[in-house]
Formats: sequence, structure tokens, C-alpha cells
Amino acid sequence: LAAAPKLRLTGHLERFGLDARTMEAVVVYEAAMLRDRATIDSRRFEARVPVSLAEGGPVGVGLNQAANQVATEVADWIGA
Repeated sequence: LAAAPKLRLTGHLERFGLDARTMEAVVVYEAAMLRDRATIDSRRFEARVPVSLAEGGPVGVGLNQAANQVATEVADWIGA
């Protein structure tokens, strides 16, 4: 973020796990961005990835994919 030194990003994970009802890995991140100490933007990012079994391997792969999707969306948002 060398081009935007006065930008600050903060946030928290609302959800990171398996939704057993829908068999989806779910990542939800609530983000807030402060630009130039004056403008605050906030946004909720959510990704859901289907998993085949409620076991460590498939759930781990699904969570990894969902987390990467959220990270990409956050990076795009910051860059916009």
C-alpha cells in the first residue's frame, strides 16, 4: 500500500467454519477502512464453498478457498 500511506484497514472475522446444515465452508469478515483520517468505509465480505464431507480434509480445503476468496475481494476493495 505504498501508494496510499494514510490508509488503515481493520476488521474481524464474524464466522470461520462449517455450516453443517448447508455443508458449506463459510468465511465472513467485517472490514472497516479509514482513508486520510477522515473517510470511513465499511463492508462485509462473505464466501461460501461447498464441502463433500464434514471431516478435516474437505472442510480445510473449503475454508482455504473461502478465505482466499475473501482476501481477494478485500484487496480489490482496498485498491478501488
